[in-house]
Amino acid sequence: MPRSYPFEVRISVIQSRRKGYSWKEVKDLVRQRFELANIPSQHQMRKWVKSSDPGSLPCLAEEELKRRAEHEAFKDMFDMIPSVFLASVKGVDVGVMLAKCLLSRLEKSLGSERYQKVLREYEAESYSQKRGENESDRPGDTGAHSRV
Repeated sequence: MPRSYPFEVRISVIQSRRKGYSWKEVKDLVRQRFELANIPSQHQMRKWVKSSDPGSLPCLAEEELKRRAEHEAFKDMFDMIPSVFLASVKGVDVGVMLAKCLLSRLEKSLGSERYQKVLREYEAESYSQKRGENESDRPGDTGAHSRV
Protein backbone atom coordinates (compact mmCIF):
# COMPACT_ATOMS: atom_id res chain seq x y z
CA MET A 1 0.00 0.00 0.00
CA PRO A 2 1.47 3.39 -0.96
CA ARG A 3 2.34 5.80 1.81
CA SER A 4 0.52 9.05 2.17
CA TYR A 5 2.82 12.07 1.98
CA PRO A 6 2.11 15.61 3.15
CA PHE A 7 0.53 17.95 0.65
CA GLU A 8 3.63 20.15 0.69
CA VAL A 9 5.79 17.25 -0.51
CA ARG A 10 3.49 16.59 -3.46
CA ILE A 11 3.38 20.25 -4.47
CA SER A 12 7.17 20.53 -4.17
CA VAL A 13 7.66 17.52 -6.43
CA ILE A 14 5.28 18.88 -9.05
CA GLN A 15 6.86 22.34 -9.01
CA SER A 16 10.40 20.96 -9.16
CA ARG A 17 9.60 18.82 -12.19
CA ARG A 18 7.96 21.77 -13.92
CA LYS A 19 11.14 23.76 -13.34
CA GLY A 20 13.03 21.05 -15.22
CA TYR A 21 14.79 19.23 -12.38
CA SER A 22 15.74 15.59 -12.97
CA TRP A 23 14.13 12.87 -10.85
CA LYS A 24 17.37 12.47 -8.91
CA GLU A 25 17.45 16.21 -8.17
CA VAL A 26 13.79 16.11 -7.12
CA LYS A 27 14.49 13.23 -4.73
CA ASP A 28 17.46 15.09 -3.25
CA LEU A 29 15.39 18.26 -2.80
CA VAL A 30 12.58 16.33 -1.08
CA ARG A 31 15.07 14.62 1.20
CA GLN A 32 16.70 17.97 2.14
CA ARG A 33 13.56 20.09 2.49
CA PHE A 34 11.33 17.69 4.34
CA GLU A 35 13.82 15.45 6.15
CA LEU A 36 11.76 12.34 5.46
CA ALA A 37 13.07 8.92 6.43
CA ASN A 38 11.32 7.37 3.42
CA ILE A 39 11.02 9.60 0.41
CA PRO A 40 8.37 8.92 -2.24
CA SER A 41 9.30 6.50 -4.98
CA GLN A 42 9.90 7.83 -8.46
CA HIS A 43 6.81 5.92 -9.59
CA GLN A 44 4.66 7.70 -6.97
CA MET A 45 6.10 11.10 -7.87
CA ARG A 46 5.44 10.45 -11.58
CA LYS A 47 1.79 9.77 -10.74
CA TRP A 48 1.54 13.10 -8.90
CA VAL A 49 3.08 15.00 -11.80
CA LYS A 50 1.01 13.16 -14.41
CA SER A 51 -2.26 13.77 -12.56
CA SER A 52 -1.65 17.51 -12.26
CA ASP A 53 -2.17 19.90 -15.13
CA PRO A 54 -0.63 23.40 -15.05
CA GLY A 55 -3.84 25.04 -13.82
CA SER A 56 -4.53 22.49 -11.10
CA LEU A 57 -2.01 23.66 -8.50
CA PRO A 58 -4.17 26.53 -7.23
CA CYS A 59 -7.16 24.16 -7.08
CA LEU A 60 -5.13 21.54 -5.23
CA ALA A 61 -3.91 24.14 -2.76
CA GLU A 62 -7.44 25.46 -2.24
CA GLU A 63 -8.79 21.96 -1.63
CA GLU A 64 -6.04 21.23 0.88
CA LEU A 65 -6.64 24.52 2.70
CA LYS A 66 -10.37 23.77 2.93
CA ARG A 67 -9.67 20.27 4.25
CA ARG A 68 -7.29 21.62 6.90
CA ALA A 69 -9.68 24.42 7.86
CA GLU A 70 -12.53 21.94 8.28
CA HIS A 71 -10.30 19.76 10.45
CA GLU A 72 -9.26 22.71 12.63
CA ALA A 73 -12.84 23.97 12.91
CA PHE A 74 -14.03 20.53 14.01
CA LYS A 75 -11.19 20.29 16.53
CA ASP A 76 -12.00 23.76 17.89
CA MET A 77 -15.69 22.94 18.17
CA PHE A 78 -14.90 19.67 19.93
CA ASP A 79 -12.65 21.53 22.39
CA MET A 80 -15.49 23.98 23.16
CA ILE A 81 -18.05 21.33 24.16
CA PRO A 82 -17.22 21.37 27.90
CA SER A 83 -17.35 25.18 28.01
CA VAL A 84 -20.66 25.27 26.16
CA PHE A 85 -22.16 22.68 28.48
CA LEU A 86 -21.04 24.54 31.60
CA ALA A 87 -22.30 27.84 30.21
CA SER A 88 -25.72 26.37 29.42
CA VAL A 89 -25.96 24.95 32.95
CA LYS A 90 -25.14 28.39 34.39
CA GLY A 91 -27.82 30.02 32.24
CA VAL A 92 -25.43 31.88 29.93
CA ASP A 93 -26.72 32.63 26.42
CA VAL A 94 -24.88 29.92 24.48
CA GLY A 95 -25.44 31.67 21.15
CA VAL A 96 -23.69 34.80 22.38
CA MET A 97 -20.91 32.73 23.91
CA LEU A 98 -20.31 30.84 20.65
CA ALA A 99 -20.37 34.09 18.68
CA LYS A 100 -17.70 35.52 20.99
CA CYS A 101 -15.57 32.39 20.54
CA LEU A 102 -15.92 32.67 16.77
CA LEU A 103 -15.00 36.35 16.80
CA SER A 104 -12.02 35.65 19.05
CA ARG A 105 -10.70 32.97 16.70
CA LEU A 106 -11.29 35.24 13.71
CA GLU A 107 -9.29 38.01 15.37
CA LYS A 108 -6.42 35.60 16.07
CA SER A 109 -6.33 34.47 12.45
CA LEU A 110 -6.64 37.94 10.88
CA GLY A 111 -4.76 40.03 13.39
CA SER A 112 -6.29 42.93 15.33
CA GLU A 113 -6.01 45.57 12.63
CA ARG A 114 -7.62 43.52 9.85
CA TYR A 115 -10.21 42.18 12.28
CA GLN A 116 -11.25 45.73 13.26
CA LYS A 117 -11.48 46.63 9.56
CA VAL A 118 -13.78 43.65 8.94
CA LEU A 119 -16.03 44.68 11.85
CA ARG A 120 -16.24 48.29 10.66
CA GLU A 121 -17.09 47.24 7.09
CA TYR A 122 -19.64 44.70 8.29
CA GLU A 123 -21.35 47.24 10.55
CA ALA A 124 -21.44 49.83 7.76
CA GLU A 125 -22.90 47.36 5.26
CA SER A 126 -25.40 46.04 7.79
CA TYR A 127 -26.50 49.57 8.68
CA SER A 128 -26.96 50.59 5.04
CA GLN A 129 -28.96 47.42 4.28
CA LYS A 130 -31.24 47.96 7.28
CA ARG A 131 -31.66 51.59 6.37
CA GLY A 132 -32.59 50.63 2.81
CA GLU A 133 -35.16 48.10 4.04
CA ASN A 134 -36.76 50.64 6.37
CA GLU A 135 -37.05 53.28 3.65
CA SER A 136 -38.76 50.87 1.25
CA ASP A 137 -41.41 50.00 3.87
CA ARG A 138 -42.73 53.57 4.12
CA PRO A 139 -46.37 54.12 3.09
CA GLY A 140 -46.71 55.54 -0.39
CA ASP A 141 -43.30 54.27 -1.47
CA THR A 142 -43.40 53.31 -5.12
CA GLY A 143 -39.79 52.19 -5.39
CA ALA A 144 -38.63 48.87 -6.78
CA HIS A 145 -38.71 47.31 -3.33
CA SER A 146 -42.19 48.42 -2.36
CA ARG A 147 -44.74 45.86 -1.32
CA VAL A 148 -47.83 45.23 -3.39
